Amino acid sequence: MVPEVLVINERAKEAPESFLSKFGQLQELDCEGTGEIRYFYNVTNVVPCADIEHS
Repeated sequence: MVPEVLVINERAKEAPESFLSKFGQLQELDCEGTGEIRYFYNVTNVVPCADIEHS
């Protein structure tokens, strides 16, 4: 686990993929020795929705 990084497995990828694709890319990770495919979520579109001044 790394702060501010989203890494998910194949099962978790299926549900939010259409929503997440609006804001970034799911990139396949090579997890040597695990036999499991994981995905790194790379944000490419940030929505300015937080009011920093009043938060």
